[in-house]
Amino acid sequence: MLLKSIQNFNMENNFNSVMAEHKDSELIKIVTILRNDYQPLAVTAAEEELKKRQIDFLELLSKQTDTQTTNEQLRFKSITVQNGQDNRQAKDLMVNGAILFCGSTVLTYMSFSIGDAMGYYRIFWGGILVGVFQFIRGVYKLFYQ
Repeated sequence: MLLKSIQNFNMENNFNSVMAEHKDSELIKIVTILRNDYQPLAVTAAEEELKKRQIDFLELLSKQTDTQTTNEQLRFKSITVQNGQDNRQAKDLMVNGAILFCGSTVLTYMSFSIGDAMGYYRIFWGGILVGVFQFIRGVYKLFYQ
């Protein structure tokens, strides 16, 4: 226990001496932007050094927190808009696929009904298959992406 407290004291002293050599701007970065990249003792030493230099880092820290919150809100709105666009594209694929399938099926039926009199008929496989494929692609995009 005593050895651990001596090591912490030596480490704090080491951090204090290292932080004393940094410029104000570097200390501010350590306390705000790079806070998670440093050991807690190093951040504490940087905060103490800023207090010695009479620099109010708490105000800077609150501004950074507000900026992070704003960035997170913008990122969330961007994701929401992107999801809305993706849903719209998926629904468009489904509608277009259904229209193509139904149209090709109707043309095939008409070809069968007229073909009896003329002796031949056509099956619109391309439209039917592409319509089914687009519809399935739209369903997949809507529910699985």
